[in-house]
Amino acid sequence: MPTPHHDALRALLESAGQEGLSRFGHPLVEQKADRSFVTDADKASEVVLRDGLGLLFPGDGLIGEEGTHIEGTGGTWFIDPIDGTHAFVEGLAHWGPTAGRVVDGRIELGATLFPRMSEFFFAERGAGAFRDGARLGPLVSRAPRTQDVVFVPSRFHRWFDLDFRGKTRSLGSTTAHLCLVATGGGAGCFVSAGWQLWDVVAGLCLLSEVQGVALTLQGDELDPIADRGSPFVAGSPDAVRFLLDAMTFRPRE
Repeated sequence: MPTPHHDALRALLESAGQEGLSRFGHPLVEQKADRSFVTDADKASEVVLRDGLGLLFPGDGLIGEEGTHIEGTGGTWFIDPIDGTHAFVEGLAHWGPTAGRVVDGRIELGATLFPRMSEFFFAERGAGAFRDGARLGPLVSRAPRTQDVVFVPSRFHRWFDLDFRGKTRSLGSTTAHLCLVATGGGAGCFVSAGWQLWDVVAGLCLLSEVQGVALTLQGDELDPIADRGSPFVAGSPDAVRFLLDAMTFRPRE
């Protein structure tokens, strides 16, 4: 069974996700300095997450993509009110709030909701990973096959070649890629440089609870704190090794 945090976080993320659903199809969109999008739904959802986590975990710190920064004496929550904002603006399905708790440099807890599908992912260190309340089993470790899917960023093709005869897909959400790999729905995923902790903490928590791994392009175990922003590959051990061998960096001017 999931831990007691499961239901409380699901209710909170559903409230945050409702901010996106109520604006879906007609959001107010702005462009940030880094040229990424932010919408009125992102801002409203972050307020819901900020206030709700403050009640559920008093004393914890909180850092949000849209500017929330609260110092704390316990763990620290990293939140993305809508991971996959471009997908949200484009009318796609894989977007939603995600939150992960880090204590002493270690990911302890993660939760993600995709509101358009009412799909909830939850993991707590040492207590398992769950999809809509059903426990996920350990990943089968093997090299990807031709019928398998590997999730990649939308601009992967600009920088890398991948010697793989199967399928590649980009859903517009790093969290979605990590969650689906943890379910076995994808053989692995590549996460490009520049990510922040709110992009990956929940997905990495899920992955670790199903015996998955995340390795840097040098083949070292990813430390999300020390290696923040560095590209990595995630999935079962054999899948990740295959993908690292199959990728070739192709720099462009």
